[in-house]
Amino acid sequence: MGKINCNVIQDILPLYIEDAVSEDTKELVEEHLQNCEICQRVYHETKTDLENDMKISAQTKENSNEANDLKNFSKFLKKRKIKQNLKRKTLKALKMFCLRSLTAQITFMFTRKTITPKPRQQYKA
Repeated sequence: MGKINCNVIQDILPLYIEDAVSEDTKELVEEHLQNCEICQRVYHETKTDLENDMKISAQTKENSNEANDLKNFSKFLKKRKIKQNLKRKTLKALKMFCLRSLTAQITFMFTRKTITPKPRQQYKA
């Protein structure tokens, strides 16, 4: 097979690095890299760039997961705060109801007038 243009090899280097080429293409690239210093440098630069991109992608994903965890925790805290406020308000309303009921009963007990029954009249038959 004839010599392959460096541009063609450099175009398929990312696929070669990711092992997404056929065996024939793999052999072709390896043969070219053995004989071409320029493509060897491009290969190492491309491989480094791809590895860095993968690291950045992994870090971004990790940061995204952390951000989602923080959002979820924030939502949890908001719900918890709402529940606590609801419990607090319910207890306050219950206390007020009991206090007002007790006040009404005490007021009724001390302000009611005692009614004495009138004596029965005797009817003449």
